[in-house]
Amino acid sequence: MEDYLQMLKYLLVNGDRQFNDRTEQYMIGRNSYQLRHDLRNGFPALTTKRLFFNSSAEEMFWIMAGKRDVKTLVDKNVPIWNDNAYDFYLKRHQLKGKIKKNTKELEEGFAEYMEKIKSDPEFARVEGDMGPIYGFQLRHKQRRDGGEIDQLQNVLSILRKDPGSRYAIMDAWDVEDVTTERMALAPCHFWYQFAVWENKFLDLHMVQRSCDSFLGVPFNRSGPAILAHLVAKELGLIPRESGHTLINVHIYNGVPPRADFLKNNENLKEFRNKVREATKPEDYMQIRQWYINKAPEEGKLHERKDHIPFVLEQLSKTPLELPRLKIKSDLPLFEMIERPALEVLELEDYKYHKWDSRARMAA
Repeated sequence: MEDYLQMLKYLLVNGDRQFNDRTEQYMIGRNSYQLRHDLRNGFPALTTKRLFFNSSAEEMFWIMAGKRDVKTLVDKNVPIWNDNAYDFYLKRHQLKGKIKKNTKELEEGFAEYMEKIKSDPEFARVEGDMGPIYGFQLRHKQRRDGGEIDQLQNVLSILRKDPGSRYAIMDAWDVEDVTTERMALAPCHFWYQFAVWENKFLDLHMVQRSCDSFLGVPFNRSGPAILAHLVAKELGLIPRESGHTLINVHIYNGVPPRADFLKNNENLKEFRNKVREATKPEDYMQIRQWYINKAPEEGKLHERKDHIPFVLEQLSKTPLELPRLKIKSDLPLFEMIERPALEVLELEDYKYHKWDSRARMAA
């Protein structure tokens, strides 16, 4: 996965600064980047840190099954949507803004919300619904006449009838739902386009409008790769290429006072030069230590929101051999995605560098 590490270094050296109002955090990033992976060479699971494959697979099954509730994921010990579900709960009850981000009050409220999601079925049904997000858009796209379109079924039908079609697209973006804020989070990866080549290879290209490069992108590469394997199996094809267009691809550097360090032009210039000149693993660890020594502390409530130290440590790791994805089930696709993911899938020979990579997600 050298291409991913090259992207991280590119962002550190060339990234421009931006403040994101939704997360109330600072970041450095660029507006476009391109990744491509040949699935025949192995599954695109990071080896320079651990990919929580079960979480990635369960999220993709949840999306493909058309679900929109956080409780399904919570019950499977998949926490990646918890913060967004709570944020949507605050918005629904006109509490967003009254309870400030990055405060103890928010963290205490989040803990109480999650406890109710786990213990109160009716609360989870109502307050755990996240609106017409990914799965709803892909499996229940609303038509003007009041009906709906199952985009996953539509893609399969198109490719069975016309393998050369350029219409095999799933689109999760609905302007009305996004602009009226009916969703917990507007789709980040919103466009999936499939193509069959030589009547035997299936390629999938995904477009993503917002990319958290350290925490999100590893999941965002894994999920479409899973989807490509499952659709290829359903159609009797060989999964080949997984392409990824990344828009607004960024590295979070947290909140002040830590974030103030790179707001200083001289600090940013010195940091960029150090990373640009790094060639050996130990170089990145030395830059990491320099950065931690020079930048202000994050503060008790903001620990691990700055992803830059994590990115630098990851750049010090040498990629290992990629694992292989095995589909253990012969069930039809629409039955497989209703099963527990690890009953269907197995990531074989997955080896990764073990280190403390537990950064906090911006939500």
